[in-house]
Amino acid sequence: NDVIQTGRNAENGQFSAEDRLFNESDPWLGAAAKTGRYKRGISMLNFAAHGVRILSSTATNAATDTSAGTSSPPCGVTVVMAESRELSVDGYWTKAIALNYEYALHHGYGFVLVLPPARLPVKKLVWRKIRALLEEMRSRLHASAQCTWLAYLDSDAFLSTREPLPALLRQHGVDDRVHFVLAREEASPDHNFTMPFLLNTGVLFVRASAWSAAMLRAWDEGHKTLACQHFHRQSEQQCLERLLLGDDRARLPHPGVRRVAISPMRLFNSPWGRHVVHIWGDPPVRNTRQLVFGQALEARGVRSSASLAKLIEGVRKSARKGVC
Repeated sequence: NDVIQTGRNAENGQFSAEDRLFNESDPWLGAAAKTGRYKRGISMLNFAAHGVRILSSTATNAATDTSAGTSSPPCGVTVVMAESRELSVDGYWTKAIALNYEYALHHGYGFVLVLPPARLPVKKLVWRKIRALLEEMRSRLHASAQCTWLAYLDSDAFLSTREPLPALLRQHGVDDRVHFVLAREEASPDHNFTMPFLLNTGVLFVRASAWSAAMLRAWDEGHKTLACQHFHRQSEQQCLERLLLGDDRARLPHPGVRRVAISPMRLFNSPWGRHVVHIWGDPPVRNTRQLVFGQALEARGVRSSASLAKLIEGVRKSARKGVC
């Protein structure tokens, strides 16, 4: 579809032609531009015109990555999480971690739980995912030349699919050109969710590559900037928006956002996610974490505290201290 310029009044929550380009046929892009939520210099121009891949919500039947040739070996996967709270059978975060650990075991994937330093201020704690990914990225790049995906999940998210992750990504349009996958947020009035952020970093799929390492370093360095220090809520998330879509995009390694793919939130990153369930939102939604995670464990045969404790023991063996 064509990219359409709009020359409306920014004072009314809309934007001039020089500020904003967006695709009006995409309800998410159009709504995001019209709400006034993104007056921070975030430009929709990068989505439609600069090569950000918008993933399809409909899976294809692709079984191989044709861009790499059918002889390429399957990509490896390491699931990465970070948690500063104590692991106990009663914690919803423990259940989410156990679910992702079980998924990794099921497919023979790696699993790493990063333990941030104790007493880390909350404002710095939200940046732990970047440091965790960077540390794991360095070890993967030095250890093997095999294609590897790092799957980062917050402790209120779990891989609900049983499909292998690389095949799942390919089915939704991720090929060898894409090195960084995350989900957008979308208003969902049916679920009383009407004030989305542009992007959500609670679930990330990052290909181990020199480009990804450089991109993560650029993102991590953002917390030193005055603009990012100004953000008080989900600062690392809003700084990523600036890096990918706003004033900081010149700091991205070449070829910039052409390595990035954006997924609809109902695929990989929402309480209603098809392949990844991420229970964020207001208290009525957040309060379902214990129930939903517990039911998911039961569906995988983890029906007692003893069986959950056995998974937790495996998680502890995978844990390592990280500089977050």
